[in-house]
Amino acid sequence: LGGCGILGVGIWLAVTQGNFATLSSSFPSLSAANLLIITGTFVMIIGFVGCIGAIKENKCLLLSFFIMLLIIFLLELTVVILFFIYTDK
Repeated sequence: LGGCGILGVGIWLAVTQGNFATLSSSFPSLSAANLLIITGTFVMIIGFVGCIGAIKENKCLLLSFFIMLLIIFLLELTVVILFFIYTDK
């Protein structure tokens, strides 16, 4: 449901704001709306895999769900470590 909400906000921003919230002038397609749409879609896919794996009790889907969550956690941990290392810059 969180992924649906993020996706909805991203679509709303894309429709109402246009290119107002562009994050980088060199990449005009990299806007807050597009970032929210991509994030919402990704969260929805991961949640769907987890729900179907739990309902069907399929070990392969549950393992895929676990691996996707582990990759996300490791990426978040890497971002936090890089943030603290490069705080001065």
